[in-house]
Amino acid sequence: MIKIHRSPSADTRTCDHTQVSKHELLRSSKMHIRDMQQAMAHLAWLVTVAGRDHDFDKVSDEGIAAFHKDFANGFTTTDWWDNHRKVNRHHLNAPDGVRDDVDLIDVLEHVADCVMAGAARSDKGTAGVYAIELPDELLQRALANTVEKLKAEVQVVDDNDAPVARCRFSQPHDEWRCHSSPGRCYHDAGTCVVCPHMQRPIGPCD
Repeated sequence: MIKIHRSPSADTRTCDHTQVSKHELLRSSKMHIRDMQQAMAHLAWLVTVAGRDHDFDKVSDEGIAAFHKDFANGFTTTDWWDNHRKVNRHHLNAPDGVRDDVDLIDVLEHVADCVMAGAARSDKGTAGVYAIELPDELLQRALANTVEKLKAEVQVVDDNDAPVARCRFSQPHDEWRCHSSPGRCYHDAGTCVVCPHMQRPIGPCD
């Protein structure tokens, strides 16, 4: 789950822009950047998992035996191939290989699969990669599904529910750092900003 805090002052459409100070705009902008980095890290993890599990059914003892059987007879039998499209998500050029919840991770895996296979198996290198084309409807559906899947991973934490710490200072003060990016603790009614990554106060806060 990706936990983020509300930052309405980062956008003129969600705040009274005449009441936002430069310091508040900077703070909100840094929050947005950290939120976006969390989302990108999540998507990168999904891509990594797709790469890790790619064609997993080729390399088990049972899988390679079934694959070799179809392969050796020039795919006059397609038992392995038919099952392969059922248990993998990346064969988007086959109608029965496209899931209802197809997403952009599947699209990226399909692209990587086609490029790597085409380049390695042809005597022309990358020039041997076949043209990759997918229907516009599929791409739009993949985009919409990716948006919904990412939204399902996000939890917006109300500031009233976030842990806070009493601050020893009455003015904006020392910078804090967490494992992701630098920020600044701004005094506000005796409380300090909580690092969104560590979920605890950082730096000079009690």
